[in-house]
Amino acid sequence: MHHFSQIEIAVTQTLFALDAAKPDGESLRLRHLIGQEYEDLEAAICRSGPFSNSGKSACDALSKYRTQCLWQQLSATDGRLGL
Repeated sequence: MHHFSQIEIAVTQTLFALDAAKPDGESLRLRHLIGQEYEDLEAAICRSGPFSNSGKSACDALSKYRTQCLWQQLSATDGRLGL
């Protein structure tokens, strides 16, 4: 649990820092649920987000982390996510 809470804090702090540093005219979503925050961070640093050039390596790492978390959830629930 400690690991996940530390990741949540880091994602939130990163989004706040990116929001403060974003170019004029750009916008970042800053939603509250952790899954939404991962999506917001991905939108900022991947694809055509305002930080896509400088966030390429972090984008790859974020994608791998999210995949790892999903597999761990599936393993812990025998393949049922309870959605």
